[in-house]
Amino acid sequence: MQTKPRTRRNNASTSQLDLPFVQPETLRNLGYYLGICKAFAAYHKRWPTPGSTREEFRAARVPEYDGTRLERELRFPGPALEADPAYQALRERCLADDPHAEVSISALHPGYRETLQDEDVATLFDTITLPGNAGPGAVRYATGLPAHAHDELSLRLGAAVRAQALALAALDPDDPMVRAKAFSVRVRATGELTSFMERIGMPLPPPPEGLADHYLLEADDQGRLTIRYQLREGSRYAGRFDVQRLTGQLASAYAASPELARLRNT
Repeated sequence: MQTKPRTRRNNASTSQLDLPFVQPETLRNLGYYLGICKAFAAYHKRWPTPGSTREEFRAARVPEYDGTRLERELRFPGPALEADPAYQALRERCLADDPHAEVSISALHPGYRETLQDEDVATLFDTITLPGNAGPGAVRYATGLPAHAHDELSLRLGAAVRAQALALAALDPDDPMVRAKAFSVRVRATGELTSFMERIGMPLPPPPEGLADHYLLEADDQGRLTIRYQLREGSRYAGRFDVQRLTGQLASAYAASPELARLRNT
């Protein structure tokens, strides 16, 4: 009696084939790696780390991964990831914090990737003022400048931005008296800025303390806005701005200053 030939079974587990994130190298862009982290976080209720084990990833239905491999592929990207504009933007975001930084698992966390929109930074810079001298009876610093209002912040400027703005205002950027008068620049904290600070873990101080007692803003010559702590080490990248637009706004503020106008005449 002739036996019927046995059909060869596929040895691959059907449950294995159903697992997500089994993607060819050509499809592994930033969205692919974000999906891995989100799947892990949805299952374990926490973001993965370089120390997360393969068993933890398999439990979250992410096969063949552990924290070490995920970190390595982010730091040394394949062609698809390297060419992804979203990955390139995130890498620039990391470099804004640290010139030697690389994209890592923690950089994919939504809290890290959150920044102010360009228009929000532009709105913040619309409030630029020079403090001038404090009037009689006003609370002032030893320098003679009036104390910050509760929602006011100092804006530290890049040297090139300040020099260009002074030149536009027909002031001598090399004059030490001009530089001294132009050094102190302030902005009013907008709702978008304070909401952003609360979301990223920079809480607003309770009255009577003001924002300037704890934080200051820094706008560098490359168009990066950073929030820095006043009382301890550390900073947080906040967003980007148009350098030429900021230069024009500063020039207008400098040109309207009576103290700087007297220096121009001399």
